Amino acid sequence: MKPGIRLTLGWLFGLTFRLILASVVAGILCISMAFWERKWHLAQILPIWLPPLILLLVGYTWAVYYRLPFFRQQSRPQRMLIASGLAALFILMTVLLAGLALNALLTRKIDRRVETVTLPSGDVLENHTYLEEGWGDERYNALFLKSPTTGATEWIDDPFGYWNYEAGPGDPSLLQRYPQPQELMRGAEKVLVIGPFICKRWIKTKKPYWDMFAFEQAEWEAADYVRSIWKPTDPAQASRLASRSLFAGEGPQAYLKYQFESLDLANNVLTVKRTRTDLNVSWGHLSSDEFPDYLVYSSCDYNGAPAYDFPWKFDLPRTRAKNGPRWVKPMPFRIALDYSVVTFQSTPGVPDEEKHDLVMARPDAKEIGTATLELSDQELRATECRFTVGGTNHIVEKFKAMYGYADALTNHFNLIWQPHVNGAFPVASLKLGEWAIVGESHWSANCGGDEFIRLRRIEP
Repeated sequence: MKPGIRLTLGWLFGLTFRLILASVVAGILCISMAFWERKWHLAQILPIWLPPLILLLVGYTWAVYYRLPFFRQQSRPQRMLIASGLAALFILMTVLLAGLALNALLTRKIDRRVETVTLPSGDVLENHTYLEEGWGDERYNALFLKSPTTGATEWIDDPFGYWNYEAGPGDPSLLQRYPQPQELMRGAEKVLVIGPFICKRWIKTKKPYWDMFAFEQAEWEAADYVRSIWKPTDPAQASRLASRSLFAGEGPQAYLKYQFESLDLANNVLTVKRTRTDLNVSWGHLSSDEFPDYLVYSSCDYNGAPAYDFPWKFDLPRTRAKNGPRWVKPMPFRIALDYSVVTFQSTPGVPDEEKHDLVMARPDAKEIGTATLELSDQELRATECRFTVGGTNHIVEKFKAMYGYADALTNHFNLIWQPHVNGAFPVASLKLGEWAIVGESHWSANCGGDEFIRLRRIEP
């Protein structure tokens, strides 16, 4: 490295270090003044914190731009760019340090206690809870299951933070919100129902593990099902729904609430029921009776058999059966599903196309396998596609599908695709003739392939 470059880099590192050091000093001064004045809220801290920050920023910008020898050798735009970058770094470091320090100093943990509920099996459910007061008050809860006979303690993990929520000093803790947790057991299987949460106990590598499922709101496939019944009166909303461009949280699925109805552990079928409330929200009034009462979820293995150790998935056929004929809409006409396998020459490091027309437009593209399945709205149907890759690799792809429902406003059709294949590509609802990718393969270093499906109307 040339001496001039080394000198320049050393100078820049030294300047950056001084900026960080100044940020630390500014942060300490701000925190000390906040302590001295007992300014516990951000609105009260900012008037004390901003003046020294602005003075330091102006002083360093002046020094960098006018006085330091290195910058006098640069052009005016270069000096402006470097000065702006260093100023931004200075602001970032100061805000980060002051924010973290103030949050740590101004946060208090109060109302610590342990709540217990004895379950029918004799096990004790403990909730270790406290209220954290700071810029935003939050109630923290940690659940443990204790066995009085063996003395073993199991932590019921909460990977998504469901147990914690915004709360004030007068708001209830988790077990005060849901004071009667239910316990369901079948052999070695154990499930706890705590309000809108299902906690399923698994045994993995000889240690217990708890899987959690929340059902208070319809999400993913269940949300699509609820939204398909919605007929907004607002023209702007109807237009967004038809173009599939709804705002985040827009639609009835964000406001309908569900409660636990039943759990069939023998078949691993969970049923939740809509609570009897009306929707009074900013986009109008909707009666809750305009939507189905029940949502049903099931846990099945790759062959469709009940499987306790598999995650819950929305079960459209059971949901339709549970809600009765009022909500069952048969297929408007006969529909076929077309399946296509296309190979092409792949390039390492270059992502493959995921659009059927773009793949077929490649000069080396070749459709090597097709299959057709007529859909039913009463049962899953299966078929297979046989094809050969490279002249010697004979492959059989099996798949199952079923008609779901139609959305009249969007002209889309929901499809139940490979429901028992855990790694299956998610298939959104499709228009007739619209291709969707359902699989990608790389059979060799330079041979790739994509699998597509589309829906097609069968003429009488």
